[in-house]
Order: sequence, then structure tokens, then C-alpha cells
Amino acid sequence: MQKRNIFVLAMFFMLFFTRCGRFSGTSAVNLSGMGNSFAQPFYHLIFSNYSRDTGIEITYSDPCNSNGIRSFRDKTVDFVISNALLTPKELAEFHSEVLQIPVVLGAISLAYNIPNVKQLNLTSVILAAIYTSQITYWDDEAIVAVNSGVSLPHLAITPVYRSDEAGSTQTFSLFLSQDNAWWEKQMGISKQLNFSKGLAAQSSLAVASLVENTQGAIGYISLEYATSFKLPVAAVQNSSGAFIQPNPDTILNATIDDGSTNLLTTLIRSEQTNAYPICCYSWIIVYRNQAYGGRDEAKYESMKSLLNYLIGEEAQKTAKLLIYTPLPQKVVEQAKQLIHTMEWQS
Repeated sequence: MQKRNIFVLAMFFMLFFTRCGRFSGTSAVNLSGMGNSFAQPFYHLIFSNYSRDTGIEITYSDPCNSNGIRSFRDKTVDFVISNALLTPKELAEFHSEVLQIPVVLGAISLAYNIPNVKQLNLTSVILAAIYTSQITYWDDEAIVAVNSGVSLPHLAITPVYRSDEAGSTQTFSLFLSQDNAWWEKQMGISKQLNFSKGLAAQSSLAVASLVENTQGAIGYISLEYATSFKLPVAAVQNSSGAFIQPNPDTILNATIDDGSTNLLTTLIRSEQTNAYPICCYSWIIVYRNQAYGGRDEAKYESMKSLLNYLIGEEAQKTAKLLIYTPLPQKVVEQAKQLIHTMEWQS
């Protein structure tokens, strides 16, 4: 109940942002950014807290992912937020070095609405078949085979998907391509795919609502939305063959590696036995050299201050309350090093 209340509070701040455009402050400095719905409740609440504590005004909106990246490329906003890394094509379009800084961890969960089914195992092969209409009923023999002891009804499956450009779609499609060689050629790995059947939604909130109100539905959404709507989520088979539920521990396990210092990597199908296989960072993206578009040094210092606040202790504790997973300390240290490379050099 406490987490649901916190989520509702965060959504209140989201509506406040949408209607008012910004949080008021006494400072002359104004930062602006665009994002997506993956970690929307977290950012709206954190930006509110930061503005309250510092007086720095922050204008923030949640358009579709492509609009945010386009505005950032055109340098009409100071930062953009995404849960998908920039593609080589997108990076080439900026003509300036950018920093992609991890802020929080999350998971793409598979929320479902099947009456009287509280536990469900799924594989990437089954999910790919569901989202291409090769499996259309919940009692299909492929689903039954990995759900021993579960009574699955003869109920039509309604896949729910994002129709806008979404980092969640890119992360989900990347996961599906790992075990299904045909997926990349037939469907692609992208922020926007051409799904032939199902229900379309333009935000994580809309996906959760459609799943909640449609018997037989399944949808890919960030975990906090599924939890806040009290939707059951499937255990998904990982690279070790284990069926893993998304939770803070199994999400954090996806960051355990061989000691690599490369932050610019996906967290799909970690080799760790107890890792949930569809995890990702939420990234805030900024230009390394902040002396552009008439920006003064005060704005550069404010941007740097905000970035350090986002990866700091208070913001990371808030992330946990909102059902996101805080960054492991090693990633915090790497993020600090990235922020330290920012400069204001005209």
C-alpha cells in the first residue's frame, strides 16, 4: 500500500508538470529536458525535490522517445532521458560528443491478465510466438509444457504493445532476437515495431491499464507500473535456463559481470544464474562540452549539480521506494567519473 501511495504521489507530480510546465524556483537558471515513460514517476518526483531544494527551475516533459532525441539533437533542451542506448546513427547525428549516464536500473516485465493464474513461466521463444500470432491461446501446448501444475484456460491471448517509439520496445525486441534468429529479420530491433495484432498503447501507463482491463492480455512494461496496478508478472527464462521473477535482487544481479568497466552495454540475458533477463538502465544524456547555444557557466554548473544529485544517496533511496533498483556502487563511481569529464569550454 505504501508503494502504491508513493507511485500515486509521483503521478500527481507528473500531472503538475504536464499542466504547469515547470516547478517554480527563485534561481535565474532553468534546465529543460525530455524523457520517456519507463522511469517517469521517478524523474518527476526527483526533479520536484531538486527544484525545491535548490531553486533551480526544471522544465520536463515525456513525449515519445524520438521527439526527445530530436529536440536534444537540435539543442533545444539540455538533456534527454532514455532506457535505450543511443544507436550509432543517432550518435553520428549529434556532431558533438555526448555522455550517456546511468541513473537507475529497471526491468521490462511481462504483466498479464489470466483469471486464477498467479504464477506463469514464459520463454523468449514463446513470447516471440505470442507477439507474432503464432501462439494465440493460453493453453497452447508450448506454454503448458513450461507450466507444470498450472491450470491454463482456453482463453485467447491479447498482446499489448507500444505503438509509439519506446525504449522498452527496443529492449524487449533485443531480448526476443537472442533466441529467435528470425526475429530481427522479420520484426526488427527497434523502438517502434509493426505488430500485426493486439492492442496498441502510447505509454507504460496505457499498457498497464489495457492489461488490467482485458482478460487474456499480456504486455511488456517497466516493473513499477505492473506492481502499482497489482498485475501479476511472468517469470522469464534466463540464459541459465532458470525461470526468474523480476525484483530488486534479480535486477541487480544482471549488473554482475566479469569486471568490465564499459557502462555502454545492455543488461539483456546476463550470464548470472539468478539474474532476470530483461533489464536496462535509465540513462540521462547530455553534451560533454556545455558551452553551446549561448549557455553560461552557471547553467553548466547547475547541470553538473543535477547529474550528481540523480546518482546521489537521496535520489537512489527514492528510486527504491518507487520500485526501481538503485545503481550498484561500482556503477555510481563510473557515473561520477563520466560527470567529471563534463566541461564548459568555449
